[in-house]
Amino acid sequence: MNSGKTINASEYAAWCERWLGHADAIAGLDDIRGDWKKSLANYEAFDGGFPTIHDTDPPELLDDLIAICVQRKQWLGVGLMPPRHGKESWIRDTLDRVPDSIHIHGWALRAYSHIRRLDSIDSTNWWRDGMDIAAKLPWLTYGECLEIVVKRYKRETRKIVGRSDDVTLFT
Repeated sequence: MNSGKTINASEYAAWCERWLGHADAIAGLDDIRGDWKKSLANYEAFDGGFPTIHDTDPPELLDDLIAICVQRKQWLGVGLMPPRHGKESWIRDTLDRVPDSIHIHGWALRAYSHIRRLDSIDSTNWWRDGMDIAAKLPWLTYGECLEIVVKRYKRETRKIVGRSDDVTLFT
């Protein structure tokens, strides 16, 4: 959307086919401008990618997307149209409707990483953070830099709540 380029669905499907079995998951071709009917048609046309629900989509669409997830790799994306702040109740309500067996990936939802039901968060952000660390610490491999990013995100929501016998307590 930001590049102004037109996405060719058949070329995207061919690209995805090349990466099936190599990537943990591949996102379905989503119309992030808000045309949920177009997104649904794309998800149904190509069976390799996982679908995404947006806060601008009708709530009943989630049932259709869950059905697609059950047939596929058990991944569902969750996305918010900007501005993204102040939408935690929508996220929580949506996630409460998704079976536990489905992996939930949050697109650009780092601000909501404290919600335990989010299984992964925007990998582009992780990639960029890993590259920043690699630039500062060039003796580390990119995999090691990514491990640091993951550890930082895991610790980010923990807060010191007190000390007891020289032990720091976290929430």
